[in-house]
Amino acid sequence: MTPPDIFDRHVRRRLFERAQSNATDNRWLIARMAGEIVARLETVRRPFTRALIMGMRDEQIEATLNSMGVRFVYAALSANLTGAGHIVQCDEDRLPFADASFDLVISIGTLDTVTDVPGALMLIRRILKPDGLFLGAMIGFDSVPLLKSILQAIEPEVSRTHPLIEVRSAGDLLARVGFSMPVADLDAVTVRYAKLKTLITDLRSNGLSNCLATRPRMKRNWLDQAMMRFDESDRTETFSIIFLSGWGPVASEAVHTSASRSPIRGRSAGGMSIE
Repeated sequence: MTPPDIFDRHVRRRLFERAQSNATDNRWLIARMAGEIVARLETVRRPFTRALIMGMRDEQIEATLNSMGVRFVYAALSANLTGAGHIVQCDEDRLPFADASFDLVISIGTLDTVTDVPGALMLIRRILKPDGLFLGAMIGFDSVPLLKSILQAIEPEVSRTHPLIEVRSAGDLLARVGFSMPVADLDAVTVRYAKLKTLITDLRSNGLSNCLATRPRMKRNWLDQAMMRFDESDRTETFSIIFLSGWGPVASEAVHTSASRSPIRGRSAGGMSIE
């Protein structure tokens, strides 16, 4: 018997479309993920020919792949991605591609709301060619602690935030589904907000709104209560971005010693202030 979805697939698609309709400047979290993935990709000393981009569209990724002469296809929750080229509409845990179809798979900003994350990673590994590379970015467990505490204080008996994966568990999953040289590391971004509404706008613009299959209605005055508690706090929020990487397994692991293939690691965290 198939277990029920934790996340509502139709709501995920609607939130994805709303996020993609926002200006690039508003989607700064997605842009940060994409920029870091580009930086990691540029350290790899080997050519790629055909890539799959999963999740959010970002022009940094497209420009980099074009400059490398890599043909790419989008696997997106919605076919409504203006200017994105070839798009296959699908969920990440229902990829309709043959095994060993791509030598590069990139995932940006949506794996955190997939009901079956291990299944999605398994499919990604299967559609990778031997010695192909997977690079991904997703929101992790320690994200938005301030907002979580405010919502919990208003309604202690109700859970309104997504279950999110820890960085160590993410690395374990990569290894469990068969990736070679798996790496999962964390970029913790601290942001100081002037207003709660700006934080809410950021969540919506980056596709981070609630898409749980069971979403109880908010109390009528929850926003007023939340704004009051937010103003009484230090107004500092944290977004924990998990970056994932792994190689498609090959028959001979001697390739691991090649200069063209190594664990992919990133840079340190940062902070910002948003008024």
